[in-house]
Amino acid sequence: MSTATVPEQTRTIELPESQEQWEGFLRVAAAKVLPEQGDDALGLAEKFKKNIRLCSPHCECALIQYLTTRHGDSWDNVPAFSYIGVSKLSCSACRVWLEAFNEVGLREFYTRGSHGKWYMPWAMPRAKESSGEVMLEESLGETIAAKISREYIKYLKGRALYKSGLDSCGLSLSGGKNHLSDDRTASIIAKIAARRREAGGTIGLHLASMEY
Repeated sequence: MSTATVPEQTRTIELPESQEQWEGFLRVAAAKVLPEQGDDALGLAEKFKKNIRLCSPHCECALIQYLTTRHGDSWDNVPAFSYIGVSKLSCSACRVWLEAFNEVGLREFYTRGSHGKWYMPWAMPRAKESSGEVMLEESLGETIAAKISREYIKYLKGRALYKSGLDSCGLSLSGGKNHLSDDRTASIIAKIAARRREAGGTIGLHLASMEY
């Protein structure tokens, strides 16, 4: 038996830095122009005036990433248990990440459930070699973006805030009817990420507007 320490990971995340940018983000996420988006965007801009944040992955996500990374030792040939024990239920961001990881990767992992709340700060662990093949971080990010869009629309519908407004040129990160195709979604996310990298920042998907 041996023990190993999971390395701490931190990521520099860049949030929208103005009411206008937040409003554009909400419009794309909801696939609609809604009357409340201006006020919501103003509240987010005021709440997150510091738009550059240093965030860490939550423990279950960091552990799963570590367990699916090859380390060049004898444990590389020993499959990890699929069930990840946690002392508290996973947050919604970890649940979404885990669902996306299971869809993109070759292994599936589970925790005992989620309490349905969103927490900030939160960051994805950096994807590395997983189960013998390279898992592209962009692919995982695209899948998470689509899932977050659907979560946000569900949140709006649950509060009767989604029935009014104009379609925003059919744009959404969630795909499906009246939304972008998966290929188009991937293209947009890739272009946004490229622009962020050119600017020296790291694109981050945050859930600050979905407070429960």
